[in-house]
Amino acid sequence: MYGKSLSGVLASIPLFQVADADTLDSMAWQVQGKSFKKGEYVIEKGCIAHGFYYIERGQVKLSFISEQGNEKVVELLGEGATFGEAAMFVGQPIPVFVQACMPTRLLFIRKEAVWDLIEHCPDVAMHIIASLSRRLHSMFGEFESLCLLSSRERVTGFLLRELRVGGEPGIKEIRLPSTKAATASLLNLTPETFSRVIHGLEREGIVNVDGRRVEVLDEARLRAQAHC
Repeated sequence: MYGKSLSGVLASIPLFQVADADTLDSMAWQVQGKSFKKGEYVIEKGCIAHGFYYIERGQVKLSFISEQGNEKVVELLGEGATFGEAAMFVGQPIPVFVQACMPTRLLFIRKEAVWDLIEHCPDVAMHIIASLSRRLHSMFGEFESLCLLSSRERVTGFLLRELRVGGEPGIKEIRLPSTKAATASLLNLTPETFSRVIHGLEREGIVNVDGRRVEVLDEARLRAQAHC
């Protein structure tokens, strides 16, 4: 258990930002911290959700795995993200495997704690509904991309979504999440196709690739490739 020192962390979670400090202090005693090694499974498909998770640091991937061992990555989530809320509320088995992509620290927030919080602060329910709605809307956009866009459009669109300002002034870069294979699976591409598109953009002077780091040299041309 963490204790009251955790209330500040809970306050930073978007779902709980409308809750008052005293309520979060009380809730903090019901939150459990869990650490996972790279490759360790957080959740096995079919488990019943008794709460949800907040990623304090690290990264997880949500995926389907066939009986033959083939993996399809559904989502890659990093620091500050949450997962498991939907399954927790509907009481259904979790439909995916959740695996740590690197050393990862999670907070497990039990269902009973969430219900108590909603009872004391009903506005939290609206934030949860809004969060789940945004995720559903995002998934529809990703589904459209997988169905209708070319491999090049998928990769350039993904790079634009991941684009952030780097540590050096004026440098725009993407840190590819997890492995290239996992990123390719997320975009429903083979690793070979993903690499071919990335290196094609590099040859054209649009990006510069260094391992998982992709520096954007020409954002306007990158947007043109993604038809943004």
